[in-house]
Amino acid sequence: MSQSAVDDLNRCVSQANEVVARLTDEACILELVPIKNTETAYKLQFRKIDSESPPSDLGVYNITTTGYPIERWYSLMNWEKNELITTYFDTVSAVESHFNWLASSPSSRLMLLIRWYKENHET
Repeated sequence: MSQSAVDDLNRCVSQANEVVARLTDEACILELVPIKNTETAYKLQFRKIDSESPPSDLGVYNITTTGYPIERWYSLMNWEKNELITTYFDTVSAVESHFNWLASSPSSRLMLLIRWYKENHET
């Protein structure tokens, strides 16, 4: 597994998490969590900090032995069922583009979750 691809993925998640923190007044977090019993797969999840509610699943990213391409499944369930890979990211630019879209497009699942959070947690 290429550490460089893991570092790229973590950096992109961290940058997207800055948007999440800003838009939720630091009440929510976007995190990349290693999947147990694997060395290369990570689940991306959105969750409210200090909440007992389960996190929202935003997909699985698998680092290939060469690093790139990074494989992505739409959900943890799809990955667990060994369904077809949704997307391949061949370069760091492709990963950056994907996370920029997640953190900015009104139609991305992440932005929909943030919108739902804000509508249901206004003070």
